[in-house]
Amino acid sequence: MRWTGLLQGRERRSRTTVTAALCASALVLGGGLAFSLGAFEHAGPQGDGTAYTPAGWQVTPAGKQQAAGFFPANAVLSPDGHSVVVPNIVRNANGKQTVQVLDAGDGKLVQELELDTSNTSVPQGVAPGLVFSHDGKQAFLATASKNAILVLDWDSAARKLSVRRSLPLPKGAYPQTVAVSPDDKTVYASGQYARALIAVDVESGRTAQAPVDLYPYGVTLAQDGRTAYVSNQGAKTVSVFSVDGLTLTPKPAITVGTHPNAMLLDAGHHRLFVANGDNDTVSVVDTETDKVGDTISLAPFKDAHGGSQPTNLTLSPDKATLYVTNGGNNDVAVVNVSDHGEFGQVKGLIPTGWYPTGVQVTPDGKRLLVTSAKGLGTGPNKGTDPSNPDSHPYIERQLQGYLSVVPVPDADQLAKYTRQVRQNNDFDGKNGVRGFDGKETGTIVPRRVGDSSPIKHVIYVVKENRTYDQVLGDFHKGKGDPSLAVFGKDVTPNHHKLADQFVTLDNFYVNGEVSQNGWQWATQASSNGENETATAQGYAGNGSEYDSEGYHPDVAAAGADPDHAYLWDKLAQKKVPFRNYGQFVVPDNWIGQDEKVKCAKGDFCAHDPLLDASTNHAFPWFDMGVTDAHRYDLWNKEFQGYVAHDNLPTMQFIDLPRDHTAGGATAKQLVADNDVALGKIVDTVSHSKYWKNTAIFVVEDDAQAGPDHIDAHRTIANVISPYTQTGKVDSHFYSQVSMLRTMELFLGVDPMSQYDAAALPMIYSFTDKPNFAPYSSVTPPSVTATVSDPIVKPGQTITVTGKVTNPGSTPLSGAKARLTTPDGWKATPDGSSDLGTLAPGADSTLTWKVEVPSGATPGQQRFTVQADYAINGSMTGSQKATVATVVPDPHTAEVPQAFVANYSSNSVSAVDVSTGKKLADIQVGSAPGTIAVSPDHTRAFVANQGSNTVSVIDVAADAVVSTIPVGRTPAGLAVSPDSKTLWVSAYGDNAVQPVDIATGKAGAQIAVGNGPENLAITPDGSTLYVANKWSDTVTPVRTDSRTAGTPVKTGSQPFGIAITPNGRTAYVTDMGSNDVTPIDLATGTPRERIQAGATPFNISMSPDGATAYVANTGGDKVTPIDIATGTAKPGLTAGSATSGVAVSPDGNTVFATAAGDGRLVPISTATGKAGTPIQVGNYPIWVSYAPPVGSQPAMREQALTQTSPATNPSVLPSLAMTPQEIAGAPDQADSAALNEEIWKAIRGSHSKMPAPQHHIYPNVPDADGR
Repeated sequence: MRWTGLLQGRERRSRTTVTAALCASALVLGGGLAFSLGAFEHAGPQGDGTAYTPAGWQVTPAGKQQAAGFFPANAVLSPDGHSVVVPNIVRNANGKQTVQVLDAGDGKLVQELELDTSNTSVPQGVAPGLVFSHDGKQAFLATASKNAILVLDWDSAARKLSVRRSLPLPKGAYPQTVAVSPDDKTVYASGQYARALIAVDVESGRTAQAPVDLYPYGVTLAQDGRTAYVSNQGAKTVSVFSVDGLTLTPKPAITVGTHPNAMLLDAGHHRLFVANGDNDTVSVVDTETDKVGDTISLAPFKDAHGGSQPTNLTLSPDKATLYVTNGGNNDVAVVNVSDHGEFGQVKGLIPTGWYPTGVQVTPDGKRLLVTSAKGLGTGPNKGTDPSNPDSHPYIERQLQGYLSVVPVPDADQLAKYTRQVRQNNDFDGKNGVRGFDGKETGTIVPRRVGDSSPIKHVIYVVKENRTYDQVLGDFHKGKGDPSLAVFGKDVTPNHHKLADQFVTLDNFYVNGEVSQNGWQWATQASSNGENETATAQGYAGNGSEYDSEGYHPDVAAAGADPDHAYLWDKLAQKKVPFRNYGQFVVPDNWIGQDEKVKCAKGDFCAHDPLLDASTNHAFPWFDMGVTDAHRYDLWNKEFQGYVAHDNLPTMQFIDLPRDHTAGGATAKQLVADNDVALGKIVDTVSHSKYWKNTAIFVVEDDAQAGPDHIDAHRTIANVISPYTQTGKVDSHFYSQVSMLRTMELFLGVDPMSQYDAAALPMIYSFTDKPNFAPYSSVTPPSVTATVSDPIVKPGQTITVTGKVTNPGSTPLSGAKARLTTPDGWKATPDGSSDLGTLAPGADSTLTWKVEVPSGATPGQQRFTVQADYAINGSMTGSQKATVATVVPDPHTAEVPQAFVANYSSNSVSAVDVSTGKKLADIQVGSAPGTIAVSPDHTRAFVANQGSNTVSVIDVAADAVVSTIPVGRTPAGLAVSPDSKTLWVSAYGDNAVQPVDIATGKAGAQIAVGNGPENLAITPDGSTLYVANKWSDTVTPVRTDSRTAGTPVKTGSQPFGIAITPNGRTAYVTDMGSNDVTPIDLATGTPRERIQAGATPFNISMSPDGATAYVANTGGDKVTPIDIATGTAKPGLTAGSATSGVAVSPDGNTVFATAAGDGRLVPISTATGKAGTPIQVGNYPIWVSYAPPVGSQPAMREQALTQTSPATNPSVLPSLAMTPQEIAGAPDQADSAALNEEIWKAIRGSHSKMPAPQHHIYPNVPDADGR
């Protein structure tokens, strides 16, 4: 290997943005780099065409910049050299993956070809690989998860591409790059997940494949087309084949550097250049011998840590100069590969945008064309309307890619560019070893690896997905925007108290965008090229494997030595003891029998034997069904043992993931659970003997799609120690790599990459004057509210009762309670009431007498009991419970109504369908998902999935008159024909149970299949049918004997069910297979399934039994099914995420809920035309029709109670995810779904589907929200 010495002996050049005082803050960072930015220099675009990455590296792209899509993954010259074609992996604002054609002269956009990724006849998708045919008439594009080669016609005159056809590849191929034979008859593709070289005959479509090594990426043909080379990213090899059409004959592989990716053939000089992404080199292969002849180093200085990350390469027309994009250093290396001068010498560096991915030279040799995937970063993610998801775009779509058009520099200009890159990245002048000028005082952070400090124990807590403003936007210190505080002090009192009591970090950034690359940054201070591309592909819905968090064979481990890439590897090398709680672990059935690690049933283990040996195997992995409170208990049990035996490990890794959120209406509750658990960890440590020498570091893995008015990468972070208990705000520019560097210095280990080596340690967060006062965690009080009469009349006096309970382990002092009433309703007593001191577990009950005004307006009236409590003396948190009473409107009993379940509003909208007027938003329990109207039309029953209750609504009054406790997660409802029995499916118990409507008492459960969803009962009331989502069956239940019969097989993920009026056939929607299964009820046999549109959800039958109407929640339509012919008719357009469907008694109107639009849409069955939509609540997923009752409601004297949300909720059933996906599959998929996830916490009305989103293969959106 040659190291050219280009950057050796560089003189440090401070940035112009660094103040003089801070320029003196460099530390000795043992073999690394270091720099600091001034207080509140921020990440992202700076407004002058430059930017800072979250790691603090400056971006100053050379040349002219033109927008080039989102994550442009490559740059390919057209045959005539007049255009550059760019495949864009991340979807555009229209939700489309694109291929762009840009002018090679000025970079301007000529064409943006939007691909139809839903097209199954011509599969379309985007991977980095694109190549033109030799005749110049076509281009071939790899499509990743579409398992095809897309053939595009090229109009050279118009400079436009058009889709022609696709060449299917074997299932599971996942093509990444392509090459075409000289005769254009055969296309060769790297099948990344098939681990194969795949050949496809262009004319016939026949294929052949041959095995290669792990994670093949690049494929290149020799000039004569007789030899194929395949770079294997998961190995250190290039596979070699003799090829002749579909005949693939293997030859000995070539050993190159770590994680090879792009390759470039120089046929005239018989050499193949191979970019080695993780040891920062280019291997030069002699193609006559197929052996490496030279290795070119791209490291910024001798013995530098890894991180330059070459991603692509090209040659000058005279083949004398090699240009290499260094994705990690944001530059293009200019390398001499001529016979003149020193071969392999890096002559200079050209600055680019953030993360360059492609490079070409125009045929005249005058211009460089460079794509950068992340451009100038994200900037703020704020917008103007918190209810509008488009104001807060998904983070990957904020990273505007660019094409830089750069005149090829002469020697003088290249020297200037090189100095600029050196300044941008602050490569120092002593081979990474920097002196310390002694001006940093008052901090205990060691100045060198191995220096002593009072910190002897480090605890590293990694959480999930929050921005700074989401949590601390309402905090009275630091730079926050209160309007964006989705999870403010009422949800996260411990986060607020910790920031107040210790140090507030309001200029701290995550280095990655989402979990897949975020976890790599958080544990190895880097994310390599394979992981960056896979992250973009996976989150664009392109189905990449989630190779992060130890889930798969670890090709994402960065650096020249990927077997020792992570912080625990560095600790082991220095014999520093550590303990792992949940990080990089998987369930026992994910550990292969041939692996070194042996995992007992029920345990959680790491694939990495070194990490597994120090792992607590009882501590769960990423499973939203497990509370963080339970994770705390598991950790604390072991911690107390360490205290007793005085053997606490030096380092602890803790995964505390529940602030990720995962489903239904529990987002705030999940974050609250996470908050309490974090507070308890700090409380426990600070009251132990280890407090005096411990530092706790807390960070998010990413900031994902959250709002932040500074930058979309800005996040919450904590450094907690007696030496940070200052109450100050530290606004220095820090990121995850800063935190890692600080921990490394305390632990005495070397940096892992160029990024943590260069990072400013968190020296300003620490003092040398400790405050050993312990931390007391905050557990918010719980509140219940009860109203004596749910239906009232003017002049009446009612009683509202509030109960405030202290669920914490310490006394609650200084809390106050108050009642908020509707305008004009007088409550006695008035004002706030002191609650005194509530011992742990104690409660205080208050009552208010409320006079109903003589002129009370008909309709629902709400009363809120609010408990206010102190957070660290300087803030006040609140917990609330709201209960309602109704003054009846006589008109209500006389009109037909539609009752709409608003899943994310915790309400039911009552709509007068004769006028299209919304009559009321009726407050019910948490996450209402299903409504059943009794056949006598007097009651509407609402299944509250998040409360484990059924709300009973008096139809004549639109008032909740009682609440019935039922089993876990009630999902489906059906009422017997005599209106005496309510049947409820308990999704969480895999059972159904009857409820006596007269008494409100639930009976014994009856076991059915796995994940029982919706119910239907035969017209004679004899049999109940249950759709079992995760068993792919329907279970019949005899209602007289209350016994389950033999299940009937359906399609994948049965969800909705409806029975024909004659009782002969049930129709079941199959969400997973996009069809409907008819079941002959007489014989219990399924018939041929009927295709029924995208993600068929709920189903309703017309009164005459002629048509079944299916709501397609994966789209915007209602699909009618002709019962007589068993065929689907053209869909009726309803709106985004059509979820609920009901038919009027006369059969003339279908009512559909457009969950994504928050609307109820009436549709004429005669014309198929939609009428005027009616705005309802957030995320309406069900509608039921209720004819006029006729009689007026009776006054109700039965008390009604509501409770404030729990802080340790179970996860609601996903309406589109398997339990396995909720329990561990990390969050990767449809970018639009991820964009919307956070916002469901405050509104939910624009969601794509009512279910959480984590899975990486199906395009499964989510619903998270309160």
